[in-house]
Amino acid sequence: MMITTNILNFVISNFNTLKFHNNINIIFIIFFIFFASVIKHYHKLLKRSYHENHYSKTFIITDIHNAKKILQETDVISRAIPNQRLKNAFGISNPFTNPDENYRIEFRNAINKTINIKNEKWKEFVKITLDTINKKKFDRPTSIELIPWIQKITLNVVLRGYLGFHPNIHEIIEIENIPEIINKIWIDSKEFENNKKSIKKSNNLLKNILQKAYSLTMTTTSSSIDNNKEKNNNVLHILSEIGHKHLQNTTFQSSQPIPGFTKPTVKELKSPLNIILPAYETMWRVLLYAILEIKVRKILHQKSQEKLKKQEKSEISIDNLDDSVENFLNNPSYTTLKNNPLHLIVKETLRLYPATRHIHRIIDDNKYTIDLETIHRDPKSWKNPLLFNPERFKNHVSKDHPFIPFSMGKMKCIAADKFAPTLAAILIASVISSIEIMDIIDDKDDNDEGIIDYYQKNPDLPFKNDRKVFEKTLFTVISRS
Repeated sequence: MMITTNILNFVISNFNTLKFHNNINIIFIIFFIFFASVIKHYHKLLKRSYHENHYSKTFIITDIHNAKKILQETDVISRAIPNQRLKNAFGISNPFTNPDENYRIEFRNAINKTINIKNEKWKEFVKITLDTINKKKFDRPTSIELIPWIQKITLNVVLRGYLGFHPNIHEIIEIENIPEIINKIWIDSKEFENNKKSIKKSNNLLKNILQKAYSLTMTTTSSSIDNNKEKNNNVLHILSEIGHKHLQNTTFQSSQPIPGFTKPTVKELKSPLNIILPAYETMWRVLLYAILEIKVRKILHQKSQEKLKKQEKSEISIDNLDDSVENFLNNPSYTTLKNNPLHLIVKETLRLYPATRHIHRIIDDNKYTIDLETIHRDPKSWKNPLLFNPERFKNHVSKDHPFIPFSMGKMKCIAADKFAPTLAAILIASVISSIEIMDIIDDKDDNDEGIIDYYQKNPDLPFKNDRKVFEKTLFTVISRS
């Protein structure tokens, strides 16, 4: 490309001084100039294409074998390209959006050390979760919006339990309604060009709130005797140091930068959202759909006057989980989880409702979208795939089964094997032990279709896997004594 450009520039600059012996030479030169101009223009378009989502072709992958092949063979760049909307919307630079392989490795190694949690630390997670739930007791039947309630609990546990934020973070989450801001940015980012002003406003608000919360945490920490030890063990501090180290990395300093990427800023590399978003976004979805299946499904069956299918009923009685829940909360760890029905519930929730519904990869300017939801519900591999049946995981599930909720290969989620399932189980068990859901009411206009209406028409289908699907639904809850 550089040779072609140099020749083109030479011909243009010396066109008048060059001597042509016949018309054929002139025609050849004109054709060459035109052809070289097209190539040069195309190269510019190629550099922009990753930002503008102008892909040559888009392929939807619904076969597990093709999905695994793509995930095993693609690199960090192929993942970072389609995630640039999140980089631009949230102002982040993490391994999901950053194409630097060395940065990904060091980020991953740092996270791996922070999620190697001992039993006592897991007990602290339980305490924080139950404390968060019990901040707002429902002594009598109360109507709430379930999704915001679950999101606030999850975010509080991620910030306090994992990232070490100040205990009063729950007040900031409640007053500022951080989950709602994150939701708005996430939804607006899907049409980034049309929502730039709105995204910028929401993003600035979110950054200011998190900075306020982090400053409160650091002020409290700095007064402790073990300040240096606390600082060195702080996840956000560790990731901030890694980000600073890679600010001058070779990927963005090279003479031939990767098309479609700009050098990350200090703020992007040090943003707490680099780790908050992956942890929070996965956990609240798993918690929501587990509770919907365990607590809400039977209510909707009653409202639709559908009887539970006896032949499909799981051997795990989700109405009598109290003993399993209590045992796990008293001794929380991945070791105890493996022998607890909660482990099966977490797996089945991730199968039927993968937190990441689609995984995107860009290969040779073609976009490959791996449809995890369809793959996980493949009737050729799972019996009654649309039925929530944790029992299916009681027996050994082979590696050939379509179950990859945390991706696979070198870019598989680092927390997939132990940390994520254990934290999800703690959240689920804590909610089960703390509240009862008594009823569901569609707070909708007469012309709208609510969840109850939808379920009555589709009694055997899973819940819709969408962050906005229950926004007009109220859940009547009461605290358990």
